Amino acid sequence: MNTDDIWRAVDTERRNLHQLLEPLTAQQWRHASLCEQWRVRDVVAHVVLSTEATVGRIMVNLLRARGSIDRMVCET
Repeated sequence: MNTDDIWRAVDTERRNLHQLLEPLTAQQWRHASLCEQWRVRDVVAHVVLSTEATVGRIMVNLLRARGSIDRMVCET
């Protein structure tokens, strides 16, 4: 795949995710997910915001979480 193919695939996946999430009610957004301590909205935020992750940002957040990846993920 070249860069254009990758971005087209990303766009398709983002559109599919939007279609899946758009009809959710407020209660469904607050529903517990399969990830311990996370609600559906937390999982979605993680998926969406992970596209903005940089090595520097990850390292800072990992330091704030005192080296615990689990704590880092739950707090960011």
